[in-house]
Amino acid sequence: MAQPSAARSILRQGFIILMLGLLAGFGIVAGGPRASAWMATHLTLMLTAVFVVLVGLVYDRLRLTPRQRAVLRFAVVLDGYWGGLAGAFATIFSVPGPVSGHGAQPTGWAATVFFTVFISLLTLLPFVFTSLTLYGLRGEADEA
Repeated sequence: MAQPSAARSILRQGFIILMLGLLAGFGIVAGGPRASAWMATHLTLMLTAVFVVLVGLVYDRLRLTPRQRAVLRFAVVLDGYWGGLAGAFATIFSVPGPVSGHGAQPTGWAATVFFTVFISLLTLLPFVFTSLTLYGLRGEADEA
C-alpha cells in the first residue's frame, strides 16, 4: 500500500482538528459557567483547522527543502493540537482568558502552567508555519 502524501496527511489532520472543534461546541451547549471558555476553545480549534487545511492545500506547490517541509508540517499540525489542548486545559482549570474571563486576571498554578507551557509554543508556532508558507510561495508559479 502506498504511503499517503504529506499534503494529504496535513489535510487529514486539519479535518481531525475541525472535528475536535465541533466536539468542543458541546461544552457550549451544556451551558454553565464554563460555556464561554468552551466557546473560545471551539472557535480557536475551528479557525486553526482552516489554517492547517490551507497549508495542506498549498503544501505540494511550496518551494522548500525537505527539512523546511518537515518543520512546516510539524509546526502547523502541532499548533492545531496544542491549541486545542491549551483551550481544554484553560477551560477545565478555569484559567480566565481575555474574552472568556471577562477581564479577570489569571492567577494560581494553572495560570502559571498555561502561560509558561502553552502560550510560549502557541505564540511561536503560527509565526513558524506562516513564515515557511510565505517563503515557500516565493518566485513564479510552477507550470501545471
